[in-house]
Amino acid sequence: IKAQKLSNLVKSCFTSGGDVFSRVAPAVTSEVELGKVYPNPNNGTFVLQAKTGITGKSTATVQIMDMTGKVVSQSLVEMNQGMINTTINNNLQNGMYLVKYTAGSTTQTIRMVVQK
Repeated sequence: IKAQKLSNLVKSCFTSGGDVFSRVAPAVTSEVELGKVYPNPNNGTFVLQAKTGITGKSTATVQIMDMTGKVVSQSLVEMNQGMINTTINNNLQNGMYLVKYTAGSTTQTIRMVVQK
């Protein structure tokens, strides 16, 4: 990918005024908190925490995408009472990635930097 094309892609992903974008169904909005990835930057190992508003035990899909939109990792993580609290360890190259989780009708994408 040429540098200008990548630059335009990054700008289009983050023009909504922040690092975090979310799409939440109105029925669970009051119970949902924005997720976070830490540490950020990291070396490929990070913690994902989020409150999804789903009651009981369930699972969430976590995808890690490079800046071209290619999914480089996908996993199912367990939730308890709507909370995601999991450590993810990937052998990622240095760069910027998007961590996207989907739980029920809640989908959120968080920007993450890997720096070794």
